[in-house]
Formats: sequence, C-alpha cells, structure tokens
Amino acid sequence: MTLMPEPQAFWLENEQLKVCVINLGLRTHQIFLNVEGHWIPTLRTLPSVSDHATDTAAFGALVGRVAGRIRGASLTLDEKEIALDRNHGDHHIHGGKRGMTQGVWRIEPAATSLKAYLVSPEEEMGYPGQVSISCEIRLVDSTVHYTLEAESTRLTCFNPTWHHYFCLGE
Repeated sequence: MTLMPEPQAFWLENEQLKVCVINLGLRTHQIFLNVEGHWIPTLRTLPSVSDHATDTAAFGALVGRVAGRIRGASLTLDEKEIALDRNHGDHHIHGGKRGMTQGVWRIEPAATSLKAYLVSPEEEMGYPGQVSISCEIRLVDSTVHYTLEAESTRLTCFNPTWHHYFCLGE
C-alpha cells in the first residue's frame, strides 16, 4: 500500500450547503444539504479526512488523466502506440498508480468557492505531454458547480471524472 501525503481540508459554505474538499486528489470529502435547519450528509465518504491518504477506492476524487479502464494498458494516439501504467491486472484504470487521484493540488480557497491547480508531468503514467489543470468549485444556492480546464504541451488524452458516491435515499 502506497502512503500518500496527509490531506488538507477546505470548507465551502452557504445557507444551503456545506462542502469539504481536500487537496489530495481534489476529493470532495463531504457534502451536507440544509433541509429545514438540519444538515443532511449526501455523499458516501471515509470516516476522516486523513483516511484518504490510504484510500485505494478513490472516494470523491478526480480520477484520470483518463477515467475508466484502458484494455491492455495501451492506446494509439496520432498513429503511435503508447504504453500506459498497468495498475489493474494487464490494464490501466483511472490514470494509473500515480494519477490525479494521488496528486496534491494547490488550493486557493474563498468562502463559497475555491480554485485548485495541478500539473501532470510529461510521461506521467505513460501519457504524452505535460498537462496543466485548473478547477473551480463553487456553491450556488443548493448546487455545487465544478469547472475543469486543462492545457497540454502535446497531443494527449484527457477524460477525467469525479468518483463520487451519493446517498440518494434512506
């Protein structure tokens, strides 16, 4: 098991939402919704922020560079075969052993929003190009907005997603 750095928590809050985001993997650790004065948890998560340092299920994390499984840990890009990190048997899943899930993001917090930044270096997990990623997370009424932008120094693949597990009923 790879030990990741101790995560740091950042809270966003308005009258309807309380959201905890951590810098490790840009994970959403908690989302609470105000229902008639009661704060109701809406996200399945780990018991504490520090538990994310050993999490292998990527709870609440931004996974990638490419989310999902790439069969044979190989892809063709611009007629060139690219070997990727094998981290799921013979396959590549969610960006590899050291994808964005394990990245330590630089966070600039505000009361109801934050901006986060990460650089994925050239050849990280086999992917071509250095990718500079920025994300804004903001609360608007009872909605959490995620805006993600990325720029690469070379042609590459980029198809991440958030790995949230929502609680949708009792």
